[in-house]
This record gives sequence, C-alpha cells and structure tokens, in this order.
Amino acid sequence: MVRRAILPSAGDVLIVDDDEATREVVSRHLRRAGYSTVEARDGEEALLRARVLTPGLVILDLLMPGVDGFEVLRTIRSEGMRMPVVVLTGKVLASEEERILRDGLARIVHKGGTALDNVVREAKQLLMAKRVVERGRLPRILYVEDSPQNRDIVRRYLANDYEVIEAEDGEHGIERAVRDAPDLILMDLSLPRLDGWRRRAGSRPTRRSATSRWSR
Repeated sequence: MVRRAILPSAGDVLIVDDDEATREVVSRHLRRAGYSTVEARDGEEALLRARVLTPGLVILDLLMPGVDGFEVLRTIRSEGMRMPVVVLTGKVLASEEERILRDGLARIVHKGGTALDNVVREAKQLLMAKRVVERGRLPRILYVEDSPQNRDIVRRYLANDYEVIEAEDGEHGIERAVRDAPDLILMDLSLPRLDGWRRRAGSRPTRRSATSRWSR
C-alpha cells in the first residue's frame, strides 16, 4: 500500500520480451508489488517506448529477433538515457557479453527459480535509488499515531526504505505536515486533541502527498 502511493512518479517499468507469456507474468508480479508497467514485444518497440515514455526502469530480455537486448542497451545509453536496466535472461553469458552489460550499467537476473521475486526486489532497489538521486533524500512519510508502540512498529518496518517522521496527535501532525512536506501521510483516525477526520479536513493536500487512514 505504501509503495503504491509513493512510487508512481518514479515512472513506468518497461518490460521488453518477445515472449508474450513472459511479459504478462513479469508485468503481473510488478503490478502486484505496486508498480505501473508498459510492455514492448521487441527491441524496436522498446526503443520507441523508451524515447516517448522515459520509463523509470527497463526489464530487458536479451534474445529477441531483429534488435536484440544488447543493441537496445547500447542504444539507450548512447542516446543519454540513464534509467536503470535489469536484464532478465535464460542465456548463459560469455565474458564479453557480461562486460557489455556491465558497461551498460545493467543488473542481471537469470530466469528460473526465484527470478520473478529477484526482479521485484531489483525494481524496488533501483527505483528507490533513482528517487533518492532525484530528490536528494528518501521518500518522506509522516505517521500520525498516538500509540508509541504502533509508531515503533511502523518505524522499524519502513525505516530502511523511507524517511519516517512522526506525530503523536492531530495538532502535531499538522505542524509536521506544513514544516516537513511529506510525500505520504499515514494517519490514525482516533487521535487526542484533534482527531484524524478534522486533521484531514484542515490540511491542504498537494500532489506530493496522499493520506491513508488507519483506524483501531
């Protein structure tokens, strides 16, 4: 839920594979993890979509008819596109092929076994790193909750991937929202002094923030 609210502005994930079933499976796993996806069935379509859409991440097969994955990678880098690339392949790579991929700053995930889980993990790491570079900081979440125990649980769960700031009541939540401009607000409704309903009505939402209401 948090990733769905935070990551859309990082851009779509472009999935490039000539096998329709593979594209659909990879796309489904990424969408379940909260990412938006677009697909390309060959290298030529991949280059067209990359130029038009500027995706946040490319998942790239190597063995495709016509323009293969190596050529796609070389072209997007030569044209100055710096989006991260994850190569998802079943090919046994020669040392020269591995060098080409390394020079293109591509991560490699081999098909089979836990490949799809690895792709989702790589997507999370690369897109989050891209956001950090673009903004100079981790995505910022404001958690408004009067229970110290709940705040501690959420802080420990999110701290590795997000900058978590906290408020113990609605008035403090308003102060932190105005001062710190969070990307997302997670908020309990049953708060002392100023409850979550009034907090939401009294705040001024921006395109950079969303509100999730958690009630006990």
